[in-house]
Amino acid sequence: MNVNSDFEPPKKTEVHDLETTICWMHDGIFWAKTKKNTEHRVEHAKEQIEILQLFATNNNVQMIPVICDVRNGSPLKKDVRDFYSSPIAAENIKQFAFIVESSVSKVIANFFVNKRKLPIPVKMFTDVKLALEWCKN
Repeated sequence: MNVNSDFEPPKKTEVHDLETTICWMHDGIFWAKTKKNTEHRVEHAKEQIEILQLFATNNNVQMIPVICDVRNGSPLKKDVRDFYSSPIAAENIKQFAFIVESSVSKVIANFFVNKRKLPIPVKMFTDVKLALEWCKN
């Protein structure tokens, strides 16, 4: 599994290895890691949101915080950004933390943090521990 050492699922965690994303649920938080050199399309975004909704249903919770590591991600096309910023995509998301590092990942995250009007709180972090603290509050 290609994840940064500070962004790994705990052992014995159910991990969904999707075409463009690796995601899992741990400690009440939905974790997502974009894969390197992949083009994230709307169908991928919908699949990821369906998994988040399944976690919400299976854990009997309405709202789930999300931490998404986009440090290795590619810029998202407009239709994908539009889907992620839609009320349907945000239906079960309590808040959304981006983990960024490079200028490319900052560009990806800035589409949401600065350019989009989202129905949920969104914040950009370079430190996973700080993002986790923010999501737990």
